[in-house]
Parts: sequence; C-alpha cells; structure tokens
Amino acid sequence: MKVWHFVKGGSISAIHPPLDNLTFLLEDVALNATPFRKGREGDTAATCADLQKVHQQLNYTSTAISTIATQLNHVANRVDASKVSIPSASDTVET
Repeated sequence: MKVWHFVKGGSISAIHPPLDNLTFLLEDVALNATPFRKGREGDTAATCADLQKVHQQLNYTSTAISTIATQLNHVANRVDASKVSIPSASDTVET
C-alpha cells in the first residue's frame, strides 16, 4: 500500500495510483501528475502551459509504470523463492 496525495488536498491508501490529479515529492520537489487531459483545439502555437500539461501526464504514466514494475519485482521474488523451496523430481527418492 502507498499513500497517494491529491492535488486538491486529501489522500488515499491504495496499491495503484487513483484516477485523479496527484501530487508527490521527488528530491524535495512537488510534482503534479494528471491521468487524463483533453487535447488542445485549434491550430495555434503551443504554449508553456501546454507543455506543462504534457509533463503532468508523463509524470502520471511514469508513476503507474513504476508501480507495475515494483509489483512485478515482488512477484518475481516470490517465484524465485518458491523454486528454491520446492524440490525437483530428480531430488526425490523412490522407495
């Protein structure tokens, strides 16, 4: 379980990041993470705010991928541990 903090205040304990705007600290810098955004309309030039929105979505994607990677590592460790504790057929003695 991890505590996820919402941009608008409040928090929740969950394994996966919730589908809401999040804020988290990375090297003492507060970062915003946004799961969904509507795309820009029109053909005007991109602004700095547009790029910040893209970075917020990338922060969310990176957070989700990191969460999945952590879970896969836990599964791999358990699989490796079970292989060590389960004897193979060649280790059993026939009587």
